[in-house]
Amino acid sequence: MVFATSSDLMAQFKIGVKAGVSMNGMFGKDNYYDKYETRPVCGFSAGVVGEYILNNNLSMSAELLYARQGYSLHLEKTETDFAWNDLFYKLDEDVISNHINIPIMLQYNFRGFSVEAGPQVGFCFGGKSHSCGEYIYTGVEEDYFLTTKQSTFDYEN
Repeated sequence: MVFATSSDLMAQFKIGVKAGVSMNGMFGKDNYYDKYETRPVCGFSAGVVGEYILNNNLSMSAELLYARQGYSLHLEKTETDFAWNDLFYKLDEDVISNHINIPIMLQYNFRGFSVEAGPQVGFCFGGKSHSCGEYIYTGVEEDYFLTTKQSTFDYEN
């Protein structure tokens, strides 16, 4: 009897691997900058998935995924100070971060299609930020041009 119950339980539970490519980005609006652009960055995810079948149409799944996510940002601003000096600066930044995501989904199957919904918990555990910027100051008596060297910033939680 116990053997039959455990085999029935195993028939209702599936486990597998999951991997994929994704486009990640940051979206928003900033009225301060003359030019504010974000571009998506190609990322990926990989991990394991477990699914428990509740009945013919309903199942529940949990996943444990490593995901590499990020965005690319471009900012520009031109200002004039009180002495009628012009200031122009721009910044280009690429941010890549590493995440562990745990989505828990309820899945409804009908006529060969399925719909999933549920919460996801994610933990960021490090990444890199690479930025390069320019600062141009046009004064009445002198002109300055400053370019920051490309820098990389590593962070961990």
